[in-house]
Amino acid sequence: MSYIPSDIAAGFSNEYDQFFDYFSREFIVHKEPIQVINQVQNTTLYGYGESSDSINYSYIPVTGIYKGRIYYNNSRDVDSVNSELKLIFARGDVTLKVKQPARDFIAEGRTLKIEFDGKSWNVITEDIIKTYLDKKYYVYGLEQAK
Repeated sequence: MSYIPSDIAAGFSNEYDQFFDYFSREFIVHKEPIQVINQVQNTTLYGYGESSDSINYSYIPVTGIYKGRIYYNNSRDVDSVNSELKLIFARGDVTLKVKQPARDFIAEGRTLKIEFDGKSWNVITEDIIKTYLDKKYYVYGLEQAK
């Protein structure tokens, strides 16, 4: 049972989705590159070991460009607010909120880094599902690469 009628809920959901898209920004996800063997060299120079074989492979970069909401955390480190209460701010420089296609690309394989604002970021958390009525969004914590 829902307190909001389905037609009104659908309208709210679509409005929030438009709000999300309007304030979304592009980011680039860099995945582990694909190694391609160019030529197989069967003959080796005996007596010189395997290092006499020339390198016969190359790498193809795997990237994806997606849009999402980027939230900068004002506190860059874990700061204690009150030593008696043991309150701390969440760790991580940035929170990234994305839709399903970006989440699938980030979750598949190994993500090396995410780039936006001219900086590189490492994913430091698993995705957290945030729902708004019938829409699902996925949130990641990012930390600036050193």
